[in-house]
Amino acid sequence: MGSNLILAGAALLAISEALAGSFLLCRERRRRRHAEKEGAENRALMIEVQKLARIGNWEFDLIHDQIRWSEETFHIFGLPPGSEEPEFADVLLAINSEDRPMFDAAIEQAISERQPYSLDLAHSHPRRDPEVHPRAGLGTA
Repeated sequence: MGSNLILAGAALLAISEALAGSFLLCRERRRRRHAEKEGAENRALMIEVQKLARIGNWEFDLIHDQIRWSEETFHIFGLPPGSEEPEFADVLLAINSEDRPMFDAAIEQAISERQPYSLDLAHSHPRRDPEVHPRAGLGTA
């Protein structure tokens, strides 16, 4: 009889641990879904705010030599959102030739010294509109 009680106790313990694990797994999935939904809502809000304020953002991945633009940055540069991400050289071509050295120096300093930059530059839409548009630029590395 004693051995049956030990077996029953062990079985109850195993069931209890399985239920606790299942409960924790369900709770973690619920938290993850909530975080994903919240992240999607935050991205949608950021897109809306950037559109209203005419502010864009971009990232330059030094390791892979890739630029990622926000939707609004595409609009600012006169390109349809979702277009192919530009090369860094393309970005330089869109910036007014008088401002390119200042922009290039600011990027280099941000990368080498990890210093933020703040610039007033002009850019054009070479493919759409040759008119020059003044813009402020802020960045960090």
